[in-house]
Amino acid sequence: MRNLIAVLALALALTSCSHNLREEFDTSLSKYNDLLSRNELGAANRYAANSIREEFINRAAALKDERIVDYKIINIRYAEEKHRASVDVEISYYNLYHNKVKSLQDIEEWTYSEENGAKGWRLTSVLPEFK
Repeated sequence: MRNLIAVLALALALTSCSHNLREEFDTSLSKYNDLLSRNELGAANRYAANSIREEFINRAAALKDERIVDYKIINIRYAEEKHRASVDVEISYYNLYHNKVKSLQDIEEWTYSEENGAKGWRLTSVLPEFK
């Protein structure tokens, strides 16, 4: 009987942990894309993994004439066992010197990892090029 209780407790803990990771991912994804839609690219770079942060900052600096007006999550592929996610996003934006809203498709790659002593969801793909 004790073994059964231990197994059930372990299963409940694992389910809770997976659920918390997914909730954490959903929160990170939402906050990151909200920052983009408000053109707060400097703040958005805190979600970038260390391995891409410099390139992320450079791409963000290159977008000085672009303004993001909206985003739409098209599809989320969440790989719980690998602690990874891939998100298809449609970004609407315009250039300050043109009166035309354009859209582009981006694939955001995310991974759950520990960096600088803190665990969390990190973006492992850089900002797309806005053309």
